[in-house]
Amino acid sequence: EYMRNSSEDFKSISTLNGLQGIFQFGGLLAISLASGLGTLLFFQLFPVFGPDTKVRDNVIWIAIACSVPIGIGYMTLFDTVGDTILYCWAVQQSRYHFRLSHQRPKSVTGWNGATFLPSLLGDYQGETFEK
Repeated sequence: EYMRNSSEDFKSISTLNGLQGIFQFGGLLAISLASGLGTLLFFQLFPVFGPDTKVRDNVIWIAIACSVPIGIGYMTLFDTVGDTILYCWAVQQSRYHFRLSHQRPKSVTGWNGATFLPSLLGDYQGETFEK
């Protein structure tokens, strides 16, 4: 409990989790509205039901209702992939900063290469750093 209240990392994680819920709800709402508006546009271009708007409105509501499970699945998948990418990025940043704080540069050129090109050079930069 103490770590959750005192650490800035945990506060950042809780903020990200809250924003993630808002993002998922917004995505679900956008997917459902896009389905309803697409159905409405289709019926305005092709008046299949004639002037009867009651049937058209019911079909639009059914389209929105059918898009909700699709939106839930899509947003869950999107959230899982996003969490995985954020986790990998956080681990990479942590390892990179740990390595920089525990090793010293041999030369300015080596330091620039290790600082600005870490993903291209991999975890081991040869003679760039020494312990």
